[in-house]
Amino acid sequence: MSSGELDKDSTHRSAEIGSRLRQVREEKGLTQEQVADLLQAQLGESWGKNPKSKITKVQKWEAGIHRPKHEVLEAYSAIFGKPVQYFYGDTKHQAKVIKLPDPLAALDALPLKGHQKEFIRNYLKLSQIDRFQKHLEGQIDLLLEALENMERKKASK
Repeated sequence: MSSGELDKDSTHRSAEIGSRLRQVREEKGLTQEQVADLLQAQLGESWGKNPKSKITKVQKWEAGIHRPKHEVLEAYSAIFGKPVQYFYGDTKHQAKVIKLPDPLAALDALPLKGHQKEFIRNYLKLSQIDRFQKHLEGQIDLLLEALENMERKKASK
């Protein structure tokens, strides 16, 4: 295979991956910015700190201009519940998604109070994206509470 053929093959693969990344994002009704935030939560510091560059990365991946690293595809897999091979377009050898036992069924066997079970049941029903959003809302509430406490301490001095 010549280098020109390799370049065409690589470009085709990048376009295939980009198409699938865009497809899963649009299926969930998310913006590229929201996906960048989810990737930040999943990948942590290795993802970088500049918000604009993160959105640009997502745009370039979806356009097939650049191909994401495998670790990024693993993060997409975790976020959207698709096997990594899905993003590579491998339908012949696509990994199977393992079905785990239903945690809601196991919940009834636990020695918890009714309101505790109800809280856990509602949490487990949320999608990963919803859980992430709830987590962020909780973190924001904690920060606001800390700021209010600081302001009260300053006012009492």
